[in-house]
Order: sequence, then C-alpha cells, then structure tokens
Amino acid sequence: MSPDDRHEMEQLEGLAAELAEAGHLARTTSARRTTPDPEFAARLRAELLGSLPQALPVPMLVAPVTPADTAQCAPERLADRRALHPAGADGRTTSEPRPEDGKRWRARQIQTISAPRPGLVPAVEAATAPKAEVKPAIVPAAESVLAAGPRAGAKPTIVRYAKPESGSGHVAALRPSVHWRIPTRIPPSRWVALGLVASIVIVSLMVGTTFLFPVGPTASAEVAVATTIVRGGASTPLIAGAELHEGDVIDVGAGGRATLVMGGSFVRMAPGSELRLDRLDPSHPVVNQLGGRAYHRVAVGPNGNYTVVTGTVTWVATGTAFDLDRHPVGAGGEEVTGLALLDGLNLQGPQVKAALNQGQGVVVQLASGGSPVRAPAIDQISAQSLADSWLVQNANLDALAGLDLGELAVDLSPLPQSSLVPGPTVAPTATTADPVRQPTPGPTRKPTPKPTPTGPANLGNLTISDNGDGTYTFSWPKYTGDGFTFYKLVYADWGKTPSYPASPYWACNSGVDENSWTGSIGIGDYAVRVQVVDESKSVIRAQTKVVRLNVTGPTPTPAPTPPPTQSLGSLTVQDDGGGYFTFSWAAYTGGWPFDAYKLVYMSWPGSPSYLSRYDGFWAFGTGQTTSGSIHVPSGHWAFRVQAIGTPGGKGYDFARTGVSELTVP
Repeated sequence: MSPDDRHEMEQLEGLAAELAEAGHLARTTSARRTTPDPEFAARLRAELLGSLPQALPVPMLVAPVTPADTAQCAPERLADRRALHPAGADGRTTSEPRPEDGKRWRARQIQTISAPRPGLVPAVEAATAPKAEVKPAIVPAAESVLAAGPRAGAKPTIVRYAKPESGSGHVAALRPSVHWRIPTRIPPSRWVALGLVASIVIVSLMVGTTFLFPVGPTASAEVAVATTIVRGGASTPLIAGAELHEGDVIDVGAGGRATLVMGGSFVRMAPGSELRLDRLDPSHPVVNQLGGRAYHRVAVGPNGNYTVVTGTVTWVATGTAFDLDRHPVGAGGEEVTGLALLDGLNLQGPQVKAALNQGQGVVVQLASGGSPVRAPAIDQISAQSLADSWLVQNANLDALAGLDLGELAVDLSPLPQSSLVPGPTVAPTATTADPVRQPTPGPTRKPTPKPTPTGPANLGNLTISDNGDGTYTFSWPKYTGDGFTFYKLVYADWGKTPSYPASPYWACNSGVDENSWTGSIGIGDYAVRVQVVDESKSVIRAQTKVVRLNVTGPTPTPAPTPPPTQSLGSLTVQDDGGGYFTFSWAAYTGGWPFDAYKLVYMSWPGSPSYLSRYDGFWAFGTGQTTSGSIHVPSGHWAFRVQAIGTPGGKGYDFARTGVSELTVP
C-alpha cells in the first residue's frame, strides 16, 4: 500500500471514531432524560445501604437532565481519538478492535477508565452530601466518553465530585460536540488517467461503433472468373473481392463462373448466366435472374426472405437452397426450371401461386411478355436431374463448407471402407501334441448384385436428310408412352453427348405426332439426338441414339452492315384504368426488313433493351404502331419500343423510342 493510501485510510478511521463517539454521546444524553432527581437518588441509596457493613461508600453517579434550551452540540471541537489512544506494540490504538482478543478485549474496553480531558469539569456529588466528606466514585468507560482508556491491566482511575452548580442542585452535564470533518486530498495521477480512458470509451460508444470498428460491405464477389459487371452503363471486368452495389448487372461469360455473397446468403452463377442485384439488404435481398442458371443458398434469419425475379414470376425463400435455370424457348418465349434442394420454396406471379417442398421441381413457361402461359406442374426431382454436373459441383462445394446438402447428398459418393489389416505372423513352435485339425473352409458367398438403374427408353433411330439448300430434315419414330410434353432436338460439338437441359436444341415440338423438323444448320461438326421430355416430372422418357452431322457447305455471303439505330421519338402511354394501358409509337421508316416491334420494360430507373436488359416484353407485328389495351403488373417501370431484326443471324436494334416512366399501383 502506498503512503497516500495509508494516509487516506488513517483519515477515514479518524472520521469513523468521531462518528461512533458522537453517536454514543447522543444516546447517553437521551438516556439521562429519564433518570431521577439526584437528591432523591442520594437519599434512597443511603437508606438501602444503611444496614450493610460500613465500608467505603460508593455513591451512584447520576447525570442530570439536560435543560431543553441547552445546545445539543458543544462549541468546542472533539480531539483526534488517535492522539488520546496511544498505540500498542502492534501499531493499533487501544480504541481499535483486535480480532484475536475476542470477548476478552471487549471486557477490557468496558473496564478501562481514562483521565478527564483538560478543560472539562468532572461529575460532582449532589448538594445533600457533606462538603467535608469527599466520596470517590468509579466512573465506567461508558460514561467517560471523552477520554481514552489505558492499556490492558491498568487500574481504574478515581475521580472526585465537584460542587453543584449554584442554586440548581444538579450535577453539571457533559455536552457533546460533533463537527463534520471531510478529508480533502488531491487524487493520485493514476485516477486521472483512468478517468480520461473512461471518457474516451464513452465518447466512442456515443459516436457509434463504426468509428472504431468499420462495417464491411453488404455484398461482394467472392469468386469472379471471366465475368463482367455493368454499373452506370459502363462494363468492366469483375474482380474477386469487389464490393457490389444495388443495380449492378453481373454477366458470366462462356467458361466463366462467379459467386456473389449478400450477407449470409450467396448465389453461384453458371457460365452464360446474368443477374441484376435489385436489393442488397442482408435480410431481404432481391436478385433479378435475367438469364442462365444459378444456384441460390439462403441464410436471412427468422424474419427475413430471399427473392429471385424471373419475368413476372418471383421465387421467395426463407432458409433454403434451390436452383433456377432460365432460358429462351420457341418464338420469343422462355422457360424457368426450379428445383427445391433444401427446405421449401414459394413462387408467385400473375395467376400463379405455388409452394415447393424439399425434393420437388417445377417448370414455368413464360410468354413473350414474361407472364406464365399456364399453371405450372409440380413433381418430384428425378435422380437423373440430380446427377447433372452443375448440381454435383455445387454439392461438393457445399460439402467442403460443411453445409446441409439436402437432396444433393445423393451426388456425393460414399467414402470407401477401410480394409482389414492382417496381424503379425506367429512362427509355429514344436509340440508333441496331436496337430489340431483345421476346419475345411466353406464356399465364399458372393454378394447379390444390385439392379442397374435403367435410363430413358430407346426411341429408335434419328434420320437426317440434306435438302441441298443449306437446310436439313430430321425425322424420328413417334413416342407411344405416357408422360410426353415435347420432343427436344438437342445438339453439341462432336465428341460430347447432348442432353436436355444442359445442351442447346434446334427444335421443341410440342405435339406427339410432330416427329420431324426442317431447318437451316450452320457449318460445324455436331452430335445430334432427339429426346422425349416429361416436363411435369423433369425427366427424359425416351431418346434416340446420337448421330453425327458434319456441315461443310460453302462459306456464306457476309451480311450487309445494318444502318445506325433510328429514333422513333417519344413513347405515348395512355391509362385505360384498372391496371390496363395503351402504348403508341411512330413507325420505322428506315427501309430495312425487321422481325417485330418489342415493347420492353424493366424496373425504374433503367434503360430496357430486348438485346441486353429487360424484365418483360410484348411483341407486335411490323405494321403495328399501337399495343392496344394491355395489363401491366404493379410496380415502378421504365418502358421502350424497339424495332428488332436479325441481319446476318444476329439480333439488331433498327429503331427505338425514348424511355417512358410508368408507375402502376
């Protein structure tokens, strides 16, 4: 303990002694208010002790009642108790308790008598006693409260009575005096330092924890290979670790891949996929899957949700893993395949509302405007769908991360069991006993082979005819089984095995009798087959064998360069009420042949384009300049009309209107 601390403790001890003595004085004075008159007490004592053997009389000390007008606090200051109580050998004063003495110390304290303090008048005998006869009296320690006791073993001190105050017949009473004395001292410097540190901590908490501990980005790119990001109309390569903002469009090129993290959720993008980040709230992210395939893993907490937009259909999850594949089909239509791989998944849209349980899949057909064509059919996910290489890749990545695999658990091969290790060989020892006959081993039991899972049925042979004009005719047998949705004429580079939905296709015949297709095929070496797809169960019912098609025709004449995009002026919007609107625009007069007018839209603010970014569209003939009254879903939209053609086999924007803003409640 430092000298400062000892000094502080001494001051506190002194203050405690003064408070204890003041309380004792107050109690003594209060008790004296009920004592009898001193003359009566003296006469009563003489009568009671008159018959006893004569000895040194011990008169009773009686304190008088303090007059009502007498101050309860004497004007003088009490002396320091440490000065009146000399210290013993152990450094303690006689007024301090000694734990080792126990009751013996308390008895000694009661018997201890101290000399009267200088300047104070001792108690005196009553006036009725003879003046010549001085009667000693032993004053207990409880009455001599202003004196310090001697050490243990000292004899009681005898004090004599003084004369009574003139004419009063009362004994002078001691008037206690108590004065507050608060020790003052400059605090040590270390307390000042601690105070400053505490002030800094409190200020930092008031300013906010972000001052000392900055918060990381809400969303970022964890993996980015051959991927670009479009922000503010500018396209740049996406780098792993880059922070993502709302409105960013992420486009994965061929052979690339990307993983985007949004709070606790993430999405893995397959090659050729495109996403737009509409909202990056970690508890309520919204992703617009513009095209391609993506695997979504959701972790948003009990009160959050995760939304994926595909056209006018939204997919909402709260804590799940699911896969979505959006790709074009037919003339301007689209198809979205959804697989609930862990927990449930909800989807909703115009006249569509369904819920998927774990292990269920669904296919949604979208019209040219992005709206569902019919109510989707829900069925169990087939083993063939789960064996897709994209899902197997995600299953392995989730397993490495220690995530629950759900339906993807079947994609991981079980680990081989460890073989039995033979023990050490023990050399035989010589013995005279008869040799032990070894039992004849029985025949080794062969395990029963497991049945090999059967694949799609054989549809027959695929026939390909060259028409000599750059077109080819493909024919195949009719499918006669159940569960038919359409024929898929799929293809891939020769040396690979084409299969729906991973491979592209030339035809998608929806009638069971439409078992042929004719079209022009570009130069290339192809592997081609026809597959019978049951869309309700996401399975392939039958397929032909793979046929090779090598197209080496003459080099096509290069297409002429199209003119610059023409402006069609402003797009006129008329509110027909009830969520219906009529759009009108100027006709294209550039002279180039085009396929159709496309009325495209996306969330405001934005610049929708049929060739890059849009949420939905309607198609109109080349002779139309109005849409008629059409229903527009609720939202804040940006609309535009484009004259779209395909010169040289590639889409081109021959003309366009300006962007019009439309809010639909």
